[in-house]
Amino acid sequence: MIAFNTGRQYTAKGQRIAAAQVDGKTYFVDADRMISGMFTKPVALTERAVLAAYDAGAYQGCCHPILRELSVAGV
Repeated sequence: MIAFNTGRQYTAKGQRIAAAQVDGKTYFVDADRMISGMFTKPVALTERAVLAAYDAGAYQGCCHPILRELSVAGV
């Protein structure tokens, strides 16, 4: 799992993102914009790769238990 702050000012806390891989799929949570989902293509578990895929909109909403863990990751 990774957790980072992009520094973008969506809230007073910035833009906090957490991501994790489960069974070859990468899931993410944007805590400040309240967006979560799964990337539609393989994404390396690095800040740069996760943010690039997120910014490109290469994800779909989904429901997976890992999303709850990511949402409380304390980014």
